[in-house]
Amino acid sequence: MLLSLTACAPAGPSGHVQVATTPATVPSPTPGATVATPPVAPRLVGAYWYPWYGADGRHWREGYRGTPLLGEYDSADETVIRQQLSWASEYGLDFFAASWWGPDSYEDRVIRGSLLDALEGSDMRFCILYESPGLLGVENGAIGVDEPVRRQRLTGDFAYLAQHVLGHPAYLQIEGRPVVFLYLTRIFAGDLTAALDEVRAVVREVTGVEPFLIGDEVYWQLPTSSRLSPFDGVTAYNMHTSVPGIDDGFADRVRSRYSIWADAARQQGVAFVPDVIPGFDDTEVRPQAAHPVIPRSPALFADQLREALVLASGPVRMVMITSWNEWHEDTSIEPSEAFGMEYLEVLRDLVREAKEVP
Repeated sequence: MLLSLTACAPAGPSGHVQVATTPATVPSPTPGATVATPPVAPRLVGAYWYPWYGADGRHWREGYRGTPLLGEYDSADETVIRQQLSWASEYGLDFFAASWWGPDSYEDRVIRGSLLDALEGSDMRFCILYESPGLLGVENGAIGVDEPVRRQRLTGDFAYLAQHVLGHPAYLQIEGRPVVFLYLTRIFAGDLTAALDEVRAVVREVTGVEPFLIGDEVYWQLPTSSRLSPFDGVTAYNMHTSVPGIDDGFADRVRSRYSIWADAARQQGVAFVPDVIPGFDDTEVRPQAAHPVIPRSPALFADQLREALVLASGPVRMVMITSWNEWHEDTSIEPSEAFGMEYLEVLRDLVREAKEVP
């Protein structure tokens, strides 16, 4: 999924819509910039996991780059999921954030069926990535959370999740609260605090606890307290943006902007959850968009991951990776024919190094 200056977000499991956002100024990289602070071991490292592929070509036929070692697999195949969980756990991931598209959607059935079965006996955990644009709809570049039908859909979705998913023994918790990532909250408009208070209330009514809500707020704009305070944590799904030359010094640019957001989050008492990508290329799925490409490489992935391990903060230090298997945009770290286990080896080595630091 792409969120950029001309951002593309999936309209549903079978397609994408264009979402226009306000242009932002992307800072130039600082020559020779380094972070003097040694890595601090995060408690958790997660990756976004997409359960939308089908044996009939579902999603694969839309276009993608690279070739998974598992081939064009079926996300509902429990054997496939067990292999993905095994790889992820072996190389340092703690959980998957599963893309969720609503009650009884294909993804919901995979999550509640094959994923939960595959998690039995695994030390991996999972949580939900709530696909806001596809579930709530976007109008004029915004998701108006004050609109009654949209608010009802939001709270109804979370009531469903509370009843069927959030209480599962393998569900990821922070301080006893189920974690939910909300995609593209930075285009939420209206009374965000009131909307999220309603979400917390419906989950508390079912589970007895409030969810730990992590908003996709972090991007090239500057943080404000009004956008930080409604959440328990903030993150960036993807720092790609449709600015020519974005690949030039990308890791340094991201580090610079993340540092600002991390400081603001700490001041507000909100967790900062930095995200890492191996690269970005959506030319196979939306060639007409002509978005800038960030060439993927293990070195780029490693540069970002080192910084993320330092900057993560909150009651549980958490780092996210975009993605385990978003093959459409070439952000996957899942083993592939071209790269084998390279990205997972980088992950394993840097997480191990970070955990050795007192």
